[in-house]
Amino acid sequence: MQLARNRYVGQLRTVSLFELEALIDRILDHYGEWSKGEEHELAVCVDSIENICFALSVPIAEAAYALYVLRDGIVSSVQGGSQDEKTETIQQVNRFFDALVRDMLRRY
Repeated sequence: MQLARNRYVGQLRTVSLFELEALIDRILDHYGEWSKGEEHELAVCVDSIENICFALSVPIAEAAYALYVLRDGIVSSVQGGSQDEKTETIQQVNRFFDALVRDMLRRY
């Protein structure tokens, strides 16, 4: 997993692979609901990430960086469909993660 090996996410390296995968799955679940029009999922996702960061002593700035690593991985894996569909999906992923990081950092 690329995120677990990234040198800029020091405290996240102490999180077990199982916990990290569960966190990523939760974020992707929130993204899925948000992408279907459930805009409140963004705030729910921010709350979830903040609670986990607090419990695991992960600095918010490190979590923000990790979210962009995750976003980049998702964007690089977008396949299938027409070029327009890929572009739209990539833009939607970028909007979600940009808003997620922005809202998370604004709280601090």
